Amino acid sequence: MDTFEWIQGDWQVGEYRSCQLLLPTSRLFCGTREGAGHGGSVSDLISSVSNDDFSVAFHSAITRSAETEWTSLAKYFHVPRINFYGRFQSSDRERVLMSWLCQRGDDALVCKAAN
Repeated sequence: MDTFEWIQGDWQVGEYRSCQLLLPTSRLFCGTREGAGHGGSVSDLISSVSNDDFSVAFHSAITRSAETEWTSLAKYFHVPRINFYGRFQSSDRERVLMSWLCQRGDDALVCKAAN
């Protein structure tokens, strides 16, 4: 499964970012702030998209829509290789956002569960 990632600003190799994974859409949002609990979020993406794309982004974020409804936002996302470390608990299936602390490497992201 591909994980689509939105990155706010430049992300240097070796730098850590707090990120949020929007479930069940497989979208990872990485803002500019470091540290658990301060990650990029859907609201950071919404504030950075064009006015024309805002309504689509808002609808998709609120309704947790199917992947096809994200098509118009594809230009904002990358599909890097991401290695996730941590366990998904059965209670996680009810969650909308999962927090991850991610480090950018030369050829992949390494993300560890922050909660």
